Amino acid sequence: MRAIHRDGRVFGVDTAVNDAPYDSVLVARAARSGDTQVADAHDRALAVPIRLQDRLIGVVYAEHQGSGRHFTADQREALVFLCAQAAAPLWNVALEAQLKAADEYRQSLLDAQSRFVPNEVLRILDIDDLRRVRAGHRVEREMTVLISDIRGYTTMLEDMDLAEAGNLAMGFLRAVELPIVSCNGLVQDVRGDEILAIFESAVDAVRAGVAMLRSLGEHNEERRTLGSQELRVGIGINTGTVGVGLVGGVNRMVLTVIGDAVNLAARIESINKRYGSTLLISDATRAALGDETPFDVRRMERVMVVNRRGPVTIHEVYENDPDDTRAAKRAAQPCFDEAFALFDAGEVDAARPAFQRCQELLPDDPVAPLHLAHCDAIARGEMVPGQDVVLHQK
Repeated sequence: MRAIHRDGRVFGVDTAVNDAPYDSVLVARAARSGDTQVADAHDRALAVPIRLQDRLIGVVYAEHQGSGRHFTADQREALVFLCAQAAAPLWNVALEAQLKAADEYRQSLLDAQSRFVPNEVLRILDIDDLRRVRAGHRVEREMTVLISDIRGYTTMLEDMDLAEAGNLAMGFLRAVELPIVSCNGLVQDVRGDEILAIFESAVDAVRAGVAMLRSLGEHNEERRTLGSQELRVGIGINTGTVGVGLVGGVNRMVLTVIGDAVNLAARIESINKRYGSTLLISDATRAALGDETPFDVRRMERVMVVNRRGPVTIHEVYENDPDDTRAAKRAAQPCFDEAFALFDAGEVDAARPAFQRCQELLPDDPVAPLHLAHCDAIARGEMVPGQDVVLHQK
């Protein structure tokens, strides 16, 4: 029952009177029959179906409350006419409700789809309709790649059951995903301890790396409260041309990001172990940041990484260092700039005392001792001035 008209008032379905008595048999007859109206034996109750193109929309039921009263022919005709005129508007109301429900269902599907195929993926691939997605579709873009890895992950898993391992992975992902997405990044791959994300802006990528470390620090506070081991990560960022595309078979496709820029980002992430750092970037990313970079960045070392023919200069983003460490690194920067200039020019004899002064300013920092060791190697004839340091570890 949708509405009741009684004593000059209309009551809707939300009122308490919607259980008013009526002749349900008469209403059922009107709904099943093809007649325009059905009345009881005394013409005191009348049921008129509301139909549109043979589709039953509802039934109007009317009855006289006083005894001895009945419906006249004019009243019957008026009620039939009213129901005929009301059919189309009532159908439109019902159709609107159906369309609204269908749109809400469609939106829920889109929301669910975006969790598996983010709209950002379609935009990067220059696809405006998910139905156009095909395996093998690929575009080349200048992008910045961020790779993050949990230190000691395999060892941590040895003492965990599957539920604990799943909670660790999910906690880590929750801590780092929001910083990536909020900095306009796209998480392309998650493999337990490793995350690969891509950005169209180097500034956004570095900002995301800094935010990830801050968020992870908050996550580690929660882990300490629960008596769990802290998570330590390394982040590597590189800028270059990548191929973004879809690979797969008939029933399954996955988004892939391939290219030398991706491989170098992975190598840079691993180099964090050499310096005990957490966030390193390549010289290409450093150049993309520009001279007026908003981050604390310093040069670390120029090296030859595994499986690459050309050297890369590694830079550290030390935005998340303690305040006193950041201040000390900033103060030592002019001394390092002088030492690097001499070292790059091959003036090893002058570079050595310059790096010694750097070591005095930052006694616990690895950069000066590494370059002093390079100076010693050149002095022994094991290296020549200008020769790049070859790293054998992936």
